[in-house]
Amino acid sequence: MRVLPFLGRPGTVLISHVNVTARKWAEETLQRRDLILEAAAHIGQILLSDNDLDRALSSATILAGQASGQDRSYIFEVHESRSTGEIVMSMRHEWVREGIIAQISNPELQNFPIAQVAPYSYNMLSRNLPVCELVRNLPESERSVLEPQNIVSILLMPISVNKRLWGLIGYDNCHAEYVWSAGEMAALGVVAASIGGAIARMRAEEEKTRLQGQLQQSQKMEMVGQLAGGIAHDFNNMLSVILGYAELALMKPDLSPSLLADLKEMVKAAERSADLTRQLLAFARKQTVAPEVLDLNETVAGMLKMMQRLIGEDIDLNWRPKANLWPVKVDPSQIDQILANLCVNARDAISGVGKMTIETGNSVFDEEYCSAHEGFVAGEYVQLAVSDNGCGMERETLARIFEPFFTTKELGKGTGLGLATVYGAVKQNNGFINAYSEPNQGTTFTIYLPRYVHEAQQTLPESPALPVARGNETILLVEDEPSILEMTAKMLAIQGYTVLAASTPEKAMCLADEHAGRIHLLMTDVVLPEMNGRELSERLQTRNPDLACLFMSGYTADIIAHRGVLDKGVHFIQKPFSITELSIKLREVLDTTS
Repeated sequence: MRVLPFLGRPGTVLISHVNVTARKWAEETLQRRDLILEAAAHIGQILLSDNDLDRALSSATILAGQASGQDRSYIFEVHESRSTGEIVMSMRHEWVREGIIAQISNPELQNFPIAQVAPYSYNMLSRNLPVCELVRNLPESERSVLEPQNIVSILLMPISVNKRLWGLIGYDNCHAEYVWSAGEMAALGVVAASIGGAIARMRAEEEKTRLQGQLQQSQKMEMVGQLAGGIAHDFNNMLSVILGYAELALMKPDLSPSLLADLKEMVKAAERSADLTRQLLAFARKQTVAPEVLDLNETVAGMLKMMQRLIGEDIDLNWRPKANLWPVKVDPSQIDQILANLCVNARDAISGVGKMTIETGNSVFDEEYCSAHEGFVAGEYVQLAVSDNGCGMERETLARIFEPFFTTKELGKGTGLGLATVYGAVKQNNGFINAYSEPNQGTTFTIYLPRYVHEAQQTLPESPALPVARGNETILLVEDEPSILEMTAKMLAIQGYTVLAASTPEKAMCLADEHAGRIHLLMTDVVLPEMNGRELSERLQTRNPDLACLFMSGYTADIIAHRGVLDKGVHFIQKPFSITELSIKLREVLDTTS
């Protein structure tokens, strides 16, 4: 404050008051804004140069937190709960100033129901607006979460990806009611926008890489098929000449024994070569076919004796036909070809005594299901599955099994055309094939051939779809493949069930111990880390004898039973299954065990 004479009048003064505090605050916020913008530029460089998104986001959290001058910074991702389907958020990264308690390990901040507990903040963020508040001014439900963490003021900046809320980056002050300037908030908005842009870019790159891989694989198979078909056609022409002349020579009189033997060997070699070209033509989908309307059960049943001779006495062949099987329209010789090659492949995977299962069934896949399962096509199909309990395959091998001449067998033991022939025959009939295998666990090949509907039947109205049977019980779901766990949890939640989802047996047992209410059903994969599904069910049933069990697997139930994983009377559903198949199976299990 200064006292000055006013206009030279005696006894009159002008009092001048300067608010130093306000000016100092403005200077500090400008300096803070510049620090944040400098950090934002550094963060942008990291997000552009680092292909590891987790590492880049961790660095961004640290740099933004330090530049903000606050006590804590963090990134939350908003997502759907696997068990309930509701909107939740989980802390992914955190930075704290020295002396501040970290919250990254706080279980209450994982799968936090933000829409339910913090509706004000969620509403603001969903509209792409920041939440800048003193904690004492927030609704009671939000204060109850923040005050135990000693948070006094909070700033939450939305992170949007392709105009949808992906998550947030937040800043906490645990010592003072910090007032943010517009410049600081704008700078922190740049940080959030950079993070959202990086996530969108990486998602786009991942999708591009996935689609390019699919396209390259498709193009490779198509090119190899064209090449194989061309070679087989030309080679067949030459073989015709060789065989023709060899057979003419055999018809001549007075052939010496040695010459006769040589000519016969020549014919045998030519015939074996002709078999190879037929397999090449099958892969190239250029073999001549005569489709007929077939009942696969009848066709396969007529081949069983031949298949048993083919695989030998040490392998137990089990035939499991499905009643009321839909018809297909296929050349019967192609079914022979498909089944023979799959059985030989299964035989070679089994060392010594083993088991092989052939089974049929009806399957319906909708667009939603197919979008989540690569290679599946929507429609009605008749399935033919061949399973074994042999050595199984690694994922790298599984990715190449349908390539012509690719084989894992030793030299002279295989041509590498068996599965390529199967692939070609299935594709020629507008079907698709799914292979499921794990090392030392066995393999299941499932062929899907389109259901044949007679022309006269096509004008009839479609029969109404069976209603999905609903329930309200609690199900403990155990599956080690994240994508399948998430999908199955959603399928169960849609049907009205309460879902406790676990990716390992250990997590499943923890969930069972922590859950206060009754768990009605354990739905578990058979092959799991740490212990198999049977061992998990036995442990849980010692604590809860009334617990029903439903096992699921990409293998057939019979193959699993042979390994002693399933006991008689235990319920089983084979992957892949539709939501209708699952709903019916669940009610079957729950209604018979309740």
